[in-house]
Amino acid sequence: MKKYAGIIFFMMISLILSGCELAVQDGEKDNQVSANKTPDTRAFNDEFTKEFMDSPKDIENGYYLFRSKTNGYTMLFPVEGKVSDFGYERNKDFYEKLYIGEATKEKNISYNISLTYEEREVTNDIDSNIYLLSTIGKYDGEFKKIEDK
Repeated sequence: MKKYAGIIFFMMISLILSGCELAVQDGEKDNQVSANKTPDTRAFNDEFTKEFMDSPKDIENGYYLFRSKTNGYTMLFPVEGKVSDFGYERNKDFYEKLYIGEATKEKNISYNISLTYEEREVTNDIDSNIYLLSTIGKYDGEFKKIEDK
């Protein structure tokens, strides 16, 4: 009888361990499926734009979290927006230039944004950059200085 008890004990342990392994594999499979599920929006349907999206979760109503490939900034990005792969430039982690566009028939709105990110010595000359921005943008209002990491 003791001989059979040992075999039964070994079989029970084997079944328990294999059941645990199956549960882990199922859990991994569930995570992969949910990771592969992406929203049916322009931002996620465009392969290039999707590379910038931090998560398929809406951060704010109608916006995803956009993460720069320089890791220098994040911003809200419209779910129907698109980053153009034409004209995209990046130099290591200190420079990035891109174009963003969105057009919606429902709202009758279309816009394009040219975005340039620079983290170099020249960007620390605040007065010169404010002058350039004011001149090019024909803006004569006040500016507010915001510092963050």
